[in-house]
Amino acid sequence: MSPTNLTISRVAQLAGVNIETIRYYQRLGLLAQPDKPSRGYRRYSAQTIEDIFFIKRAQGLGFTLKEISTVFQPGITGACNDISALTASKVSLLEIKLTELTKLKNTLTALLGQCNICRDQGAQACVILQALHD
Repeated sequence: MSPTNLTISRVAQLAGVNIETIRYYQRLGLLAQPDKPSRGYRRYSAQTIEDIFFIKRAQGLGFTLKEISTVFQPGITGACNDISALTASKVSLLEIKLTELTKLKNTLTALLGQCNICRDQGAQACVILQALHD
């Protein structure tokens, strides 16, 4: 199969996504939509698969589709500065979330420790439920 002779279903299969995902990315402007011949189906290149992988990797790093569509476009002047600023913002948000998650983990661990002590002592009331009511 030539590099520009892939059907949308084959692209979806090779990229590990649903056909509707490809269409959605096209509507958002993340992927180009090939011209449709008067007879037949649109044909996609292998580059479309690479573009989908790129989008999925960016999403895996926490970037939204909107961010990907506005910042991660090749050839945009100042893109490196924009991407760097966006990435720094993501890191800051992750640091805040990590702090919040650490506090949450510590609270739950403490409650679980109290629960284990109460269970060992034969307590009837659940310490965790009591903490949620307080």
